Amino acid sequence: ICQKKMNLTIKGGTDTLWSPTIDYTQYVLREAYSRMGIKFSMKLIKRGYYPKGGGEINLEVLPSNVKSITLYQRKTRNVKLFCSFSNLPNELIKRNVENIEKKLTGKKFVVQTQINEEIAIDSGATLLICSIDDESIIGVDSVFDKKTEQFNLDLESFTENNYGVDDRLADMLVLPACLTNEMTIFRVKNISKHLETNLFVASKITGCKYGVGKLGDGFEIRIEGISYTSIK
Repeated sequence: ICQKKMNLTIKGGTDTLWSPTIDYTQYVLREAYSRMGIKFSMKLIKRGYYPKGGGEINLEVLPSNVKSITLYQRKTRNVKLFCSFSNLPNELIKRNVENIEKKLTGKKFVVQTQINEEIAIDSGATLLICSIDDESIIGVDSVFDKKTEQFNLDLESFTENNYGVDDRLADMLVLPACLTNEMTIFRVKNISKHLETNLFVASKITGCKYGVGKLGDGFEIRIEGISYTSIK
């Protein structure tokens, strides 16, 4: 827990397999953490793709008061699609994005798209789809597979999820939820191994209490924090 404002420069891979992309962190995670009172800002200097990386971001974390959050159900059909690419043919990326847009509109979503060509050492591309309203924060992302020349996007996990959060965001809400003296409640389509592990480990370390309830085709997670933590 930091006691004052922090400014960091972080270098390495910004968009890699098995990790949230920098856009997911910027538009999805930051939205959730902001609602929990955790204030930070990021400035992307340069993208970093596998294998050389070389990306760079400037991060500022502000003094904050951590608080609970409640996310039940998606109410919006408005979707934002962010795509960034480096050293790849424009038409190849545009064709992939258009195919994804068609699938989303076919599911009655309204899509707002932003495509940026950016500087990076290696070639690569990243794509994020997210929807945000007062009761939900849901995102799905993917890096571009240069062998298959497409984004390996789990689109169904986004279109068929009308709960409060996506599977990946769910496990990242656990720790801050433990650091309040309030009840955090969110609903999620699936219980991932990461969420299961984070709930168990966080409860052992902090002493917080949690419960998992079944909701037909989803789950409700309740976390009762054990302390009011101020990041000053």
